[in-house]
Amino acid sequence: MKQLLRIVFVLLASISAFSQTEQNTGSNIVNQHTEKHVVIPGTKLSIIPPEEFEVATNFTGLEKKDVSVIQIYDLVGGNFLKNASIFSKQTFEDKGAKVFDYQEITINGFAAKFIHMQGNPEVKGYSLVFGDTTFSAMIMALYPAEDTQTGLQIKKALFSSIYEKDKPIDPLEAAFFELDDSKTKFKYASSAANMFIYSADGIKKSNYKDESMLIVMPIPTDSEMTPKNVSDQMIDGLKGNGLTNVKVISTSEEKLNDYPAYQIQVEGVMNGYASTVLVQTVTHGENTVVIEGFSKEKSAAVIEDFKALIATIKMK
Repeated sequence: MKQLLRIVFVLLASISAFSQTEQNTGSNIVNQHTEKHVVIPGTKLSIIPPEEFEVATNFTGLEKKDVSVIQIYDLVGGNFLKNASIFSKQTFEDKGAKVFDYQEITINGFAAKFIHMQGNPEVKGYSLVFGDTTFSAMIMALYPAEDTQTGLQIKKALFSSIYEKDKPIDPLEAAFFELDDSKTKFKYASSAANMFIYSADGIKKSNYKDESMLIVMPIPTDSEMTPKNVSDQMIDGLKGNGLTNVKVISTSEEKLNDYPAYQIQVEGVMNGYASTVLVQTVTHGENTVVIEGFSKEKSAAVIEDFKALIATIKMK
């Protein structure tokens, strides 16, 4: 199930840009807080969980005995009007999915898109994306294809969503890892959709394309996925997103703070900039953290700074 969750996230991420290509259904959902609503840790979103669903321990969202999942991505500072384009029935069908329902609606005044689809014979899924020019929220749910009752409960839960734009949150609250940046050059700067960004002196920017930075990503993994498997997949993903002329500098499969770990360092060109990329994967049970460090400087000191921060990792 978690492997399928990653696949669906990649599919949704690959088509995220917004344009009004479908006719709006005109449905306007207005929700009020109830005692049944549960705040999802680390997000500004609350939801009424379906029966037997509990707050997940190794991803942001809810789960039902590891057979059904609702994963939530809260992109504070993102722009829904730019981040959810091509999210349409046609796009998903072109990707090979069978679409049962597609709607454009509003959730408490926020523009939203909803889809019910199936891309695997054994699993069906729902997705709801909504927001405005200041944030973009995405909820993805997967459940066994034959479990119609759970599917209907999930749909009802998604439509119970309440998002509080002005609510202060700690994005690291729900993270199952800790990094101590008190003695390192790279410090926590911001978060976006369950990814945590560390920059030099913690400076927050809209992009760091010509500067060194790290991205920390907690991800759901299956027991058969090794740290090396995950690291190799991440390098392949970078190759598909602008990393060229890749040369492997070093690899290491040594434990890190007694956690299974794998590290790979490569050189190449990332979006036109000569870059050294360090990918470190650390696992603890079903919890996996991937750290990608991008050095745009020729000095080896930046890589050492990356490693100093990575060395402080603790898994909860």
